[in-house]
Amino acid sequence: MAGGGAQPASQTEPAAAPAADPERAAFEPERAFPEPPAAFEADDFFEREIGILSEQGNFERARVQLSRRVAAHGDDAQLYLDAIRMERSAARGGEAWQAWLVRALSAGVQIGGHVHGLVSADELRECLVRRDIGFSVLERQRDPAALRELLRLRWERLLERDPKLTLACMEEPALQRAAEHDPALRRLALGVLAGAVFSNPERVAGIAPRYGLTLASSDAAARTPARGSRAPDALLEQAYRLRAAWRELVEQSECPPPFERFARLGRLLSVTQTDRLLLALGADLRARPREYLRCADAIARRSPALWQWIGDTVRAARPARHAGAPPSARDASEQDAIDRPLQAAGDAARRDRLGRLWQVALVLSVTACGLAAFAAASAGPRYLTGVLAVWTPLLLVLWPLHRRVDALRYVRSVRSVLLDLVAQRGLALDELAGRMLHAPNWTLRRLARHAAADRALMLLSRIAASGDRAAER
Repeated sequence: MAGGGAQPASQTEPAAAPAADPERAAFEPERAFPEPPAAFEADDFFEREIGILSEQGNFERARVQLSRRVAAHGDDAQLYLDAIRMERSAARGGEAWQAWLVRALSAGVQIGGHVHGLVSADELRECLVRRDIGFSVLERQRDPAALRELLRLRWERLLERDPKLTLACMEEPALQRAAEHDPALRRLALGVLAGAVFSNPERVAGIAPRYGLTLASSDAAARTPARGSRAPDALLEQAYRLRAAWRELVEQSECPPPFERFARLGRLLSVTQTDRLLLALGADLRARPREYLRCADAIARRSPALWQWIGDTVRAARPARHAGAPPSARDASEQDAIDRPLQAAGDAARRDRLGRLWQVALVLSVTACGLAAFAAASAGPRYLTGVLAVWTPLLLVLWPLHRRVDALRYVRSVRSVLLDLVAQRGLALDELAGRMLHAPNWTLRRLARHAAADRALMLLSRIAASGDRAAER
C-alpha cells in the first residue's frame, strides 16, 4: 500500500534495550520512548489519505476507510497506528483510540514497540489496567522488550492500587513458564512480589518459588541487601523478614495511605512514578503532620529494622545529589522565620513547671546531703562513710532523672515546633538541632541532643526534604 511520512514498522524499531543493571529499579523502563506529539499532521500518518481526512476533521470517513483496510489487511501494524493517530486527533482526551489498541493487541498485531510514541505513558497505563490487558494477550508480541514494557506499565499501576490483583497476574502458568527463559521478565515478576509482600506475605511466599526464589522462614537465613539496593530479589527477601513488624504497625497504628504506598514501592517503581509518590507523600505530610508523627513514633519504637528500611527507601528514591539550596543561601527573612519559633520553644521549655520542680528538688537534695555531710564530718569518719553511702546512690538516681525531665520538656515544648518546621519547610532535622545547639537560649542548647536523637522526627525530616526535591525536578 502507498504510505506517507511514517516508516513501516520494520524500519522504525526502537533502540535496543540497555544491558541489565542489577541495581536498576524493577519498574524502570528499559527503553527511552519519545513524547507523543501535541497534535498529528498529515505527514505523521502512514496512509497520507487518512492524515488529510483527519486534518480536515472528516473523522467519520477516515474511520470507514480504516475499517475497510483493516478488514483486508488485519495484520498491518501501521493501519492500527494510523487509527490511533486519527482518534487522538478527533479527541485527544477521548478513549476511542483504546478500542483500536485492544483490537490490535488481541489479534497479535505487532504494535507494542510503537504505540508509546502516540500515547502518553499515563494514558497507556490506564488503558492496560481498565481494559484488563494481561499476559495472555500481550505474549503475542514478538518483541520481548515491548512485551515487558507494556506489562511494566500495567503492573506498576496495579501495585499502587491493589496488590492483590497484581498477585493474581503472577499466578498465570504461562507467565511463570516465560519467566524461566527471560531474566528481565523474572525481574519484573519479583518486583511485583516485593511490592505486594507487606499486603499478603503468605501468598507471596507461595508464589515466589515459581520464579526461582524461596523465601527464608527465619531471619538468619535471608540475605540483607546493600543500603539503597533496588535489586528486587534482595528487597523481596528483606521485606518478607519485616512482614511481622509491618503487620503490627498497620494493626496498632493508623498508617496514612501515601506513607504505606511509598514504604512498599519506593525502591521498585520507575523514577517518574516514585517522584509522584514523594510529591503525594510530602503534600499529605504537610496536611496532617501529627498523624505522620504518631506513625513514625510507632515505627521507631517497635521496629528499628523497619525504620531503617524506610530510611533507605527515602535515600534510594532521592539521592543526595538532588539536594536543594544550602542554609547559607537563605535570606534574612527566611532565617528569622526559622529562628523565631525555635526561640519561642526554648522560652516555653524554660518556663515549663517540670524544669522548675526539678531545680527545686535538686537544690533541696544537694542542700540536705551537704548538711548531712558537714554534720558527719564533725561527728567522725564512721558517720561520714554512712552519709557517702546515701549520697552516691542519690547522685546515681538524680542524673538519669534529670535526663528524663529534659526529655519530657523537649516533647512538651519543642518537638511540635520542630515538626512544623520539618513538615512545612522541608528542613533537615540535623540543621535544626545545630541551630538549637548554638542558640543563645541555654535551655534550647540543653535540649538539642534530644532533637538530634529523635528518630521519628528524623525519618519525617528525610521524607519532607525528599518531597521538596522531587517537586524541583
